[in-house]
Amino acid sequence: MKKFKAVIDTLTEARDKISKLLSKPEDDNHRIAITHRLQMDIDKISLLHGIEMQESEPIEMGAATTIGGTVIKKVQRISEADTAPSNDAVKTLRNFVEEMYSKFLTIPNEEILKSDNLVVRGVAKKAGMNKVTKDNPEKITNAFIDEIKDLIRIKNQ
Repeated sequence: MKKFKAVIDTLTEARDKISKLLSKPEDDNHRIAITHRLQMDIDKISLLHGIEMQESEPIEMGAATTIGGTVIKKVQRISEADTAPSNDAVKTLRNFVEEMYSKFLTIPNEEILKSDNLVVRGVAKKAGMNKVTKDNPEKITNAFIDEIKDLIRIKNQ
């Protein structure tokens, strides 16, 4: 049991020394992989030979400084406002919806199925279909298109 305790001590020292040698952020991947493997070996030997297991240190990773070799200048969270469409994009979408709505009854279903789903959903909303969202219905179908056309016909009466 003493020799396995000595093996564990040696592996622990090696793990700690490697962790210090690979302490720079660009070495994080290698440091984590190597020290984790050593810790697994230390735990296995401890378990197999009834040696009290040592509590391992939590893995500390610094903030990412590069992605694919490109330096990240400033790390920041992306807010919902950053991903919101611009006013111009909203206007453009509304124009497409208006244009398609005015011609919807004359456009063959096959052509509508090839159209932008978001525009078709916009037409459905304009026709008065309240259950429409960006992912409901999951897929635009002929039945859905026919339902929109029926609503437009009723609205036009």
